[in-house]
Amino acid sequence: MVNSKLHNNKQKDGPEFDPILARLEAVRLPSGSSAAMFHDPVELSTIGRESEFQLLAPLRDSFGTTGASSTVLRETADMSKTTFHRAVNGLVSKGLVINAGSRSRTCYIAANMEELT
Repeated sequence: MVNSKLHNNKQKDGPEFDPILARLEAVRLPSGSSAAMFHDPVELSTIGRESEFQLLAPLRDSFGTTGASSTVLRETADMSKTTFHRAVNGLVSKGLVINAGSRSRTCYIAANMEELT
């Protein structure tokens, strides 16, 4: 699986659109292997920092609906503590990530996991 941002640099008869988050996944078909591109419903225009974008991918891909503690998620995303806390707090304030645990025992889950599956 490959996560990517799609950009529209030129369009003949229409306005440029904001970058969108997409992922390319291998797909097994009866006739052989192929690939499919999926567009996630999280719009990049709501994500202010690159670190927020960087945090959503491992949260969705590695922890799905089970979620992850702040320590495990930070280590998986390979971020400093300061960068992680800024990113996760930004995502929580925008409603893109939910703390399903408590303040002292966090369990972060992507808010729209049911839409991503």
